[in-house]
Amino acid sequence: MWNKTSLAWFFCCGILSTAWCWTAAHAIGPTYDEPFYIQAGLKNWHDLNHRELLTQGTMPLPAEVQTLPLRVAEVFGSVDMEQDRLAWLPIARMANISFWWMLLWGSFRLGWIYGGSRGGCLATALVASEPILLGHASLAATDIAFTACLIALLAIFRARRDEPTWQRRLLLPAVFFTLTFLAKASAMLFTPMCLLMVELERLWSAGWRPWKSDQSPDEKCGWRPVLESGRDLLVIGALGIALLFIVCPRCLRGLLYIVRHQANCDAASFLCGEVRSAGFRYYFLAALAIKLALPVFVLIAVLLVLRPRYLLCGAFLAALGLLALTPGFRLQIGVRYVLPIAVLTLIAASAGFARLWMEQPAGWRRHLPGGLALALVLWSGISSFLVWPHGICYTNEIWGGTSQGYRVLNDSNYDWGQGLVELAAWQREHPEAPLDVCYFGTDPELTRLPIRSFPPAELITKERAQDASRGGFLAVSTNYCAIAPATHFLRTTTPYDRTMTFLIFDFRPSVDQAKR
Repeated sequence: MWNKTSLAWFFCCGILSTAWCWTAAHAIGPTYDEPFYIQAGLKNWHDLNHRELLTQGTMPLPAEVQTLPLRVAEVFGSVDMEQDRLAWLPIARMANISFWWMLLWGSFRLGWIYGGSRGGCLATALVASEPILLGHASLAATDIAFTACLIALLAIFRARRDEPTWQRRLLLPAVFFTLTFLAKASAMLFTPMCLLMVELERLWSAGWRPWKSDQSPDEKCGWRPVLESGRDLLVIGALGIALLFIVCPRCLRGLLYIVRHQANCDAASFLCGEVRSAGFRYYFLAALAIKLALPVFVLIAVLLVLRPRYLLCGAFLAALGLLALTPGFRLQIGVRYVLPIAVLTLIAASAGFARLWMEQPAGWRRHLPGGLALALVLWSGISSFLVWPHGICYTNEIWGGTSQGYRVLNDSNYDWGQGLVELAAWQREHPEAPLDVCYFGTDPELTRLPIRSFPPAELITKERAQDASRGGFLAVSTNYCAIAPATHFLRTTTPYDRTMTFLIFDFRPSVDQAKR
């Protein structure tokens, strides 16, 4: 699988993307969920159980990996993490890079299985330069960890399907099956669906057709291959679940919490300026169309025109299978819930394009798709460079670009509470007036900054907000653009300035009204 060129390409993509994540991890503040993950992860290390996380429906693997360096610092460095744990947040975020490298490896391996060496290299490059993936890889959260475990499982499962002994064919996939469940409760739906779709595509590619007679001398005919595949999938699942309960005996508490939360969730969903209490059946499809960089859509369009059958590999079928599940998801607050679909689509498009590339005759006809592939990788890389460090805010050009992304998606798609660092820098440059902030997030830095917290209930009208402010600047989280009663005020008042996740209004008495 590996040669010098592909190995060099893999490490080049990994090192450059890690540098992006390392610098971004130091440049943005805590997101809404990270303080809880750090606190609960450390408590789990102290108590040596998973109760703190599982009672909130969070599976323990990501938080415990991310807080391991912090626990080591506690033990060997005499550090009081109760006071300093968020100061160590960039270190916890960098521990998450172990999952990022797992994701890159799984993407290369699965791309190579379906598209050869060039498919693996192109998949690695597109995954490593995808802005929303880089943005989430820079955080101490669960989404990249789960995506990495799932992609690695599919790569190992598919690569070992032809092994002659059941031990080599089933044991390692069972271990990674367990890891997906330890990473996130979404594995209850995502993992079986992906394994099923990858296996069905393998059977079809191997020549299995259900209408062929069982009496045929061909072993691939009839239903016997399906029964053998079903047996293997059941064994992988049974071994994986058994190992899960051995490693995490209380895991059922976390899994049941998510089931109940999804069933009882009544949170309103925001999409393209519209709010619905019942959500949108096409929310995640739209979110992927808005948040993914355009190069992958170019690859898909080329394949649909020239070789549509090259797109129908196991990775793409797995992505379609997962997408078919999403209309039933009631919790619609971020594309992060379907990052595996994004990665599988990148891998499938890369592998299919690589097959198209390699079938071209030598000469300019082969150089042309190679040049297109390089141009698309550069396009994706430049997009990530320009959006740094706000990868989770990235919105592609068709939907107005990143600066206007808050108008089409909110919550963890754009403003996840990470913007206080940037706002504090803005305040240092504008010390001439007091600053009030209407903030969506959990960053404790809010209480230490020379700013006053402003209640969202006062954002009914411009006049009401002006009366409630101190006659200075008012910074409002872009998340409130979708939430009544703030919506009308924010959409009818021109901000004085902005950061990525805050709109800043100027209520100083001396400011000429014409400038607002």
